[in-house]
Formats: sequence, C-alpha cells, structure tokens
Amino acid sequence: MREDHRDDHAEDDVEVRVLAAVYGPGDPPTTFAMLDADGELVDFLQCPNIAVRSRPGGGGAAVARQQADLDRLLKFMIEHRPHVCVVAASSGAGLNCRILREAVSMVVGRIVEDHARAIPEEVDTIKVQLADDTVPALAANCAAMRGEFHEHSNEVRHAVALGRYLRNPPAVMAALVSGGEARALTLSSLQEGLSDEDKLTVFDRGLIDVINQVGVNVNAAVAHPWQQHLLNHVAGLGPRKAGALVSAVRGGDGGELESRAQLVNELGVLGGCVFRNAAVALRVVDDEVLDNTRIHPDNYVQVLEVVANALDYDFDQL
Repeated sequence: MREDHRDDHAEDDVEVRVLAAVYGPGDPPTTFAMLDADGELVDFLQCPNIAVRSRPGGGGAAVARQQADLDRLLKFMIEHRPHVCVVAASSGAGLNCRILREAVSMVVGRIVEDHARAIPEEVDTIKVQLADDTVPALAANCAAMRGEFHEHSNEVRHAVALGRYLRNPPAVMAALVSGGEARALTLSSLQEGLSDEDKLTVFDRGLIDVINQVGVNVNAAVAHPWQQHLLNHVAGLGPRKAGALVSAVRGGDGGELESRAQLVNELGVLGGCVFRNAAVALRVVDDEVLDNTRIHPDNYVQVLEVVANALDYDFDQL
C-alpha cells in the first residue's frame, strides 16, 4: 500500500513547533525555549521581568521593564511562529506560573490582533497551556541533557526538557531511566521501602509497556539523540542491540530506513528472532504505510487481502 493511498491524510501531518516557558524570579530569569518539529532547540529568550508581580511603590520603572520584556517576547514569537506555548506549573513557582501564562496569553492576543500572519496556517490561534513540571525539572539536570547542552544554562535545559516532554513524554522518561535519575521521582509514599534498583525496575517496566504499544519512529530516533533512549525499551532490543541498530542505520545508505525489512535484509543488524520480537514497535515513516503501524510484517499479506476485499480492489493494485 503506497503513499498515493494516503494523500487524504496528509493534512493531519502537522509539524508542530513548541515554545516552552519556565518561570524565574529575575535571577535566574524566566526562560523561553523555541523547539522545532523534531524537538531540537532553535533559539531561546530570557526575560527577567516578564512575570514579576508588581509591588507597592514599585513605580513606573518596574512596569516599563515588564513591558520591554513583553515586547521582546512578541518579537520572538513573530519570528519563530510557534503552534503552541507551554508554561511549567510547579508548587515551587506557585501563583507565578499563572502570572507567566497570563503574560504569554497577552502577547498571543497582540499577535492575533496586530500580527495575524505570524500565526501558523495550521491553527486558528496559538494555544497557551500549563504542564506539570515534575519530570522536566528533573530532566533538566540529567546526564543526557547536560551532555547535549553543556554550553547552556540550567534554565535553558529546563525549558527544552519541558517542550520535549510535551511532545514526547516517553522519550524524556526513557532518558531519566537510562541515566538512573528516575529513582528521584516520587510516585507513592510507599516507594521508600524499595531500593533504588527496584525503583528503576518499576519505571523500566512501565516504559516497556508504553513504548511497545506506541512504537518508536526509528529514523527520528537515529537523527535526534534525545529520542534514542526509547529504543532501549523495545521488546527484544535493550541498550546494546539498540546502539548497534542506531550505528547500522547511520552507516547505511542515506543514514535512514526506507522499510522495516532493511534491518534484516540489507543492514543485517537484527537477527530473525530479535526482529520478530521488535518489529511491531519499530516504526518507519515512508512510502510503505504498514511499516508505520503495529501490524507485524509477517501479516502484511493477510492485511492487504482484507483491505482488497473490503474495498473491492484487485489485490495487485495495493
């Protein structure tokens, strides 16, 4: 079943750009990170006065500083045109995260009224929403994020982690499990009775369930290191085989897969037994639609026969 059969669904494939915001009292400043459709950092902006609550006797200077930051954010959003804005919500920030959300919403309102062309064509407005900050706050200091963004501040890493968590929660959690930082997360008051190893085992099992149900876009994982930890939890792989898979795909023709079958037939990176276990969770987004589903390659022929019968097609047309 080739790409011409899915033209009607092309409009659903929107490459969403995310603007993530993390509150700061001034020092450190409130930080915005702009992520592209692949979750990579494009640019960042720091606004120390954008969400500072007005104080009695603060005078016009404080208002002027806040307005200057609002104007800077407006220019930033017009330049990068996000589809959605997410603001970190945490007990530590308290009411301040809501003040920040209101500030961002105010800027969005100005864009809608005066700069409508800055709104992406795929949406009517730029949504602003709060997101729980527990996991992103921990991810900001994990080994994977520190290695990737060693030249950036903790605030920038925090905002990037928030934006990625909105896009792909399992990928962020998988990095925390791989680095061992996930054991610091509190899910139950009873978990203190578990060893650190047992805590990580619980998270690992949960990720295995989720990732093998959702699947992993192999080419995205190969191209973007922050998503590679997902492959560690695919049935039949694990860290060693996942690393070998990534290396083989990168070293192959074009550096990406065109089909699941390449893993066995051309690259030879997975044996038949391993491939049989892992195949349904290894998604390849290309011409072959079935490679982007949880249907096993062993069943492709039967699926196409069902489709042909249902649509009254000649089987050879599919």
